[in-house]
Amino acid sequence: MDKIKQIVEKELKTDVLSVERLHGGMSNYNYLVETTLGRLVVRVPGENAQKFVNREIEKYHIDLVAGHQINQEVLFTDVESGIKISRYLEGKGLEKVEVKAVDVVNLMRKYHALISEVDYAPFDRINLFESYISNQSNEYFELRKRLNEYQDYLLSQEKVFCHNDAQPLNMIMSNNQLFLLDWEFAGNNDPMYDLVCFTEDFGADPSFSEELITTYFGRYDNDLLKRKLLWTIFQCLQWYNVALFKDNTGMSEKLKVNFLEVCDYFIETSKSNFELLRRMENES
Repeated sequence: MDKIKQIVEKELKTDVLSVERLHGGMSNYNYLVETTLGRLVVRVPGENAQKFVNREIEKYHIDLVAGHQINQEVLFTDVESGIKISRYLEGKGLEKVEVKAVDVVNLMRKYHALISEVDYAPFDRINLFESYISNQSNEYFELRKRLNEYQDYLLSQEKVFCHNDAQPLNMIMSNNQLFLLDWEFAGNNDPMYDLVCFTEDFGADPSFSEELITTYFGRYDNDLLKRKLLWTIFQCLQWYNVALFKDNTGMSEKLKVNFLEVCDYFIETSKSNFELLRRMENES
């Protein structure tokens, strides 16, 4: 806690009144800091976070969305350490409030309209994540091989500036306005990727998923369903590698999260979505 106090006082020239560790989060440590400037949140990256996040790109995108009423106000970022200081956003997480599809779509369209010079490059990214480990299961490689058959199709979709981790846990409703936090994975991508992040959340209501996609695109057809299923599979396989890496590096025990069970869930979810895709293609 003393380290957090020193960082805030040095970088923002303010007096720190108290520091409290915030619970939650699998990759970073977050602290609520009471200061003479108001309530702040300090993010300190967890172990090996630099393997998965480029902090210079993150800062570029934080600056890109600044002033658009999309993200919380960021007061300080250090691309070397990954430490970030933001104003605390008063509000409620989406697990505590009901959100309408149109509210999510309006938020996404707002930042999707911005112009970034950086691609998310999903298949390059998953290749990188794979390179950090060598004990993926045979089932994983079988699923990955099947996904590769659709790589050209997925990469041919029109790209917009995406958050790429737009899950409900990263959203806050404040004064009846929706905000999206944590831009570590932002970059140009198929907009369906963001919709999948939100609607699937690995277990979301399918009817809401269809409503959200229909609201965004103005239709819901087999091509959109195909993209949804494939990006769901992609995300499961991508985060499978991260979960397995965390288990390999002792984070299951440290965080009291069984990351091997998380891996199993991603594999089973990928298999079920491939089965849905197979049925759809056979019926077409």
